[in-house]
Amino acid sequence: MREPRSHLLRLCCGWLALALAGCSCDEPTHGPDRGPAPDAARADAWLPGDGGAADRSDGGADSGLPREAGADATALDSGTDAGLPHDGGSDAGPLPDGGAGDGGSCIDCGQILIEAESFSSPGGWKVDSQFVDQMGSPYLLAHGLGQPVANARHTARFPVTGQYRLWVRTKDWVPPYSPGTFRVSVAGAELPTDLGTVAGWGWQDGGLVTIAALDVALALVDKTGFDGRCDALFFTRDLDFTPPGDAQALLTWRRGLLGLPGTPPSAGSFDLVVVGGGVAGTAAAVAAARRGLSVALIHDRPFLGGNASQEVRIHTCGYEGEGPARAIVSAVNWENCNEEPAGSELAIGYDQSRHAVVAAEPNVHLFLEHRALRAATASGHITSVDAVATRTGQELRFSAPLYVDATGDGWIGAWAGAEVRYGRESRDEFGESLAPAQADTMKLGTSVLWQAEDTHTATSFPDVSTWTAAVARGHRATSGNWTWEYGIDPALNTVDDAEEIRDHLLRAAYGLFYNHWANGGSTWRLKWMGYVAGKRESRRLVGDHLLREQDIVGRVAYPDTIVVGSWPIDLHFENPCSLCCSGCSGCSASAPCSCAECGVTCQEVDFLSYCVQTHVFKYGVPYRALYSRNIDNLFMAGRDASFTHVALGGIRVMNTTGQMGVAVGVAASLCKQYATTPRGVYQDHLPELLLATTGVEQPLGPLLRLGYVQSDGARAWSQTCELSGTGAQDCDTATHPFSAWSLPPAEFAGAPVIDRYAFVYRTASGGHRLRNGFLMAGGAESRSQDCGIDAAGRQSNCGPFTSYPSPTGIGAIGGRYAFVYSASGIQKVRLGYVLADGSASHSMTCDLAGDGTTSNCTALTGYPLPPTGSGIVLTPGQKISDRYTFVYRAAGAQKLRNGFTQSDGLKSWSQTCDIDSAGNQDCAIATHPFTEYAQPPPGVVPAAGTSANHRYEFTIDPY
Repeated sequence: MREPRSHLLRLCCGWLALALAGCSCDEPTHGPDRGPAPDAARADAWLPGDGGAADRSDGGADSGLPREAGADATALDSGTDAGLPHDGGSDAGPLPDGGAGDGGSCIDCGQILIEAESFSSPGGWKVDSQFVDQMGSPYLLAHGLGQPVANARHTARFPVTGQYRLWVRTKDWVPPYSPGTFRVSVAGAELPTDLGTVAGWGWQDGGLVTIAALDVALALVDKTGFDGRCDALFFTRDLDFTPPGDAQALLTWRRGLLGLPGTPPSAGSFDLVVVGGGVAGTAAAVAAARRGLSVALIHDRPFLGGNASQEVRIHTCGYEGEGPARAIVSAVNWENCNEEPAGSELAIGYDQSRHAVVAAEPNVHLFLEHRALRAATASGHITSVDAVATRTGQELRFSAPLYVDATGDGWIGAWAGAEVRYGRESRDEFGESLAPAQADTMKLGTSVLWQAEDTHTATSFPDVSTWTAAVARGHRATSGNWTWEYGIDPALNTVDDAEEIRDHLLRAAYGLFYNHWANGGSTWRLKWMGYVAGKRESRRLVGDHLLREQDIVGRVAYPDTIVVGSWPIDLHFENPCSLCCSGCSGCSASAPCSCAECGVTCQEVDFLSYCVQTHVFKYGVPYRALYSRNIDNLFMAGRDASFTHVALGGIRVMNTTGQMGVAVGVAASLCKQYATTPRGVYQDHLPELLLATTGVEQPLGPLLRLGYVQSDGARAWSQTCELSGTGAQDCDTATHPFSAWSLPPAEFAGAPVIDRYAFVYRTASGGHRLRNGFLMAGGAESRSQDCGIDAAGRQSNCGPFTSYPSPTGIGAIGGRYAFVYSASGIQKVRLGYVLADGSASHSMTCDLAGDGTTSNCTALTGYPLPPTGSGIVLTPGQKISDRYTFVYRAAGAQKLRNGFTQSDGLKSWSQTCDIDSAGNQDCAIATHPFTEYAQPPPGVVPAAGTSANHRYEFTIDPY
């Protein structure tokens, strides 16, 4: 990982200052409406409940919704997309008496600095705080989609009248084309200098201006609507003075101008500080608050939700968890992966609901539009986190025994000195098959979503080809989805180069839309485009466990499994030809074509990706991946937790990260209850943590292998499903497809196969084997073979077929079943037979050796068929022709799934029973009712004249 190039002004974002550099004033002179500077001596008095800063810092925060900023304030997303009013600082801690942005003056110096983000009315400009750690400050962004935005306005008090030189800190974001120009208006007169025309962030000379009155109306006048940006205005009467441009000098200059105390005032004392209000951080705050902790939730944007918020609009995917975790994840987020496209305006309503949930928690103190800027540590222990209000520059210090880094970029851990990973691990480091041969800094990229719409009337759009063609080439589009992804390239750093990455995606979107509009799409208009980037990967903090590919694919069930993932391992790569090659034979998202293979002339692009997905079943994340290995009071929740790059490909989706948030929120409450550390919870209080988080002893159920045999024995199908602790199966064919399952080879001697059975047992070494058996017509013979079996239920290395016990003297046998259970530490197998006429069922119990052989079988006894009144209603003329039974573990006990199939295979029923160590089942209908059980769905089609009238099932228990 390369070191960050610069963390310029990490400590000074949003400052509204008097410019004192180069003058002889002994003390800053605040404007009459500013009030005194924060008093460091009062910091210890600013505690919750004393009417001081802490009580006022979330004045309105507990309402969850940002409060209206007054008549001049506009929603951050102007118009109907906004959903919630922008917060004019109501949650931003105590404001100076005159409010933000009044400016300050030094009469002797004749200088004034005004931070653009503190303008009292931002108009149509957006406050962009994403890149503070790269360029030093939040700034105003004229994000007008090609239409100039409404002026940002502010009234500043100057120290004296007279002539000043204006300096504007700005940037040409596509040099030398300057797509985002603007001007400054002073006292109603627009100055002639076009700003935003100098490459890179720096001070641009705005020219000379005469100030005739002390109170002066200022405005930022957007000229293009294409993302002009303004950081600050600096007026000086010293016409030869130039503000510093060097990063450290600028930092020192701005801090010195403010006269900020070395110790920020206290925001109050809390039990837990959560930094980052995405789905993970919000879930952590809610979970901890509901268990009685006082929680500070610090978030740098006006809307909670992170990538799910209306500012980014990534639809949410993944499993929501079990028990209490599921309830909280569902409350702060909504599984809408298949309900809406990415970029949907439904995200606005989700924001409103999310904020309402937080507002209902009196123990959550919400600090919206606050950006963390440093963490103090002592001996591997975080002592405080400082944050700054992005609009006012007011710094606050947050102290608590425990902290959660839910920033996504791992800022708190990085500042605190936590062990950090970045990029892809090598294949050899952890033996991951999906990892590259050599480690590198390639990573998942960043997306900006956007949408256009057909208005069916003529529209206008500026010609942007001069500054977009190099990115968009000749391609066209009317929307951007998850495949619009940039930053994958190892040469780009998703932390250090974050603004460059976002801007590149904006160029692509504007260019492709223009190409569409100019080539037959003249009735289209841009409807919405994100300017807050949706990031997938950057830093990852290392915990006591580093989740790997093998944990996911092998469904490794650790004792501290606390989060359940369901998303496939989803790795992204650049796909430069996808726009023009999507229709080529053999070309797909998972198998991109080169231009030559497409057989077309294709101009490659660098902002699109494709994914390679590795299908998995539900898998677990251990609690040990959610706290830092070397910072003793730091939790992690979200994409910055302890995963390899490959594992992150599956675990990063938001519903899964929400489970992480719940887990650490609950763990924090146990830390307080038992006066222990995050690691101490794992060592001493794990059962209580699991129960309070998942509500179940084992959040991962066993896998179920579900199979069907055609009535003539010629074909068999199977699928691997997931089985809950109650025995309910998830066999969605979209994610759990059917496949052919092997039948005996042609040389298998004897009568036709009429039934099949299979069960899994433990070997002497603790592994698992599969016993794969077939019953011949008439039931006179039964053959079986032993196979290896993997975590997904697939068989391999099967041995030869051998005879397996068949009964005598009970009549014609129509079906067979077998299941394994444990009794006094010994494996037992129940071998059962159903008569061909379905009138009776018999079974015997045998000891089962580690090689799958049986011994000490008991005599045949009757075994229950569905009793009268069971709720099983046979179709007229049908009978029970088959039976299947398997045992699984739930809440520490063995359970029996007891099923029956109608002779034509069109219906199947089952019940979940209790089973004791002797294999006796308790299946009383009153307490263990029957339900209809899934049969093969359309697509599993028996041959003409046959049916799927035999069934077998077995489980692979991950524990």
